[in-house]
Amino acid sequence: MKISIIVPCFNEEKRILPVLNSLKKSKSCGEIIVVDDGSNQKTKKILAKINGIKLVTHLINQGKAQALKTGVLRSIYPYVAFIDSDLVNFTPFHLDKLIDPVVNSHYDISFSDREKEYFHSRLSGFSIAYTGERVFRREILISNLDVFNVKGYLVEPSMNRRFNGHYKIAKVLFKDVSQCAKHKKNGFIVGWKNDINMLINYIAFLGYSEFFRQLYFAKKLPFYR
Repeated sequence: MKISIIVPCFNEEKRILPVLNSLKKSKSCGEIIVVDDGSNQKTKKILAKINGIKLVTHLINQGKAQALKTGVLRSIYPYVAFIDSDLVNFTPFHLDKLIDPVVNSHYDISFSDREKEYFHSRLSGFSIAYTGERVFRREILISNLDVFNVKGYLVEPSMNRRFNGHYKIAKVLFKDVSQCAKHKKNGFIVGWKNDINMLINYIAFLGYSEFFRQLYFAKKLPFYR
């Protein structure tokens, strides 16, 4: 079964190539849709030279939610994977493992659990609840396009609020995988400030009750093996 893989990208010229190379090697890869969300010229030049992808460009930065929505609307296969462009140690095996419960085991959605995230983030369920690596039956996304009508990085909280508890969801371990931390991209002070602002925005968007419900839901999901 071939799937559509959507990779949102904003100024990730230093990290996106290994991710795309791994995606291309997956036996399930039908198409890779890279949505350049108003990136800088360095990123644009690199993306323009990559073969084997469908490149869609936003002239100005519209945020991750709109990048994912653009990708969904351009996708052609019955299953859709969202993969972040800044993963570390990501391999074709991880993608195939994430796809398996949705394509072969009657799950509707799967989440990644990156093994090498910060301990407190995994322990609380945060890195699982707000992971950028997810697989869906495409019809679910097409029927719920309004979940993408949010600002910034609120798309994962928005999807959780709509789908958690209403669809069958699997959790898949991404052994040895992490995401490049914001402080490594932007410097210590700016990076940690961005992390704190993201947390504040999540809680403002969801409210405390829903925020903690999402953490609990993600943490208690059984692993798919």
